[in-house]
Amino acid sequence: MEKKPIFKKGEKYEPWNYRPISVISSISKVYEKITYEQLYSYFNDSNMLTNSQSGFLSLHSTVTALLETSNYWSINIDNGMLNGVIFIDLKKAFSTIKLF
Repeated sequence: MEKKPIFKKGEKYEPWNYRPISVISSISKVYEKITYEQLYSYFNDSNMLTNSQSGFLSLHSTVTALLETSNYWSINIDNGMLNGVIFIDLKKAFSTIKLF
């Protein structure tokens, strides 16, 4: 497996402005797909997946999760409840980890 750094943004001389990309063989990609399908089938048949898990489910995305959350907030407001929300920006979360 070969790893190639891909520039994200910022100063090109800063190593944390690059993200590693793994270039894997076709055989590895086929094996990964088969493993994914088997695991997904097992988790789905065992009812271990919820609608809240949108990262890898088909027809689910961050937009789907945001719409569902906004709907819950609207229901709470209609019922006279308050919504407490904390927004966290994780844009550079992994860039702040420095290895020595």
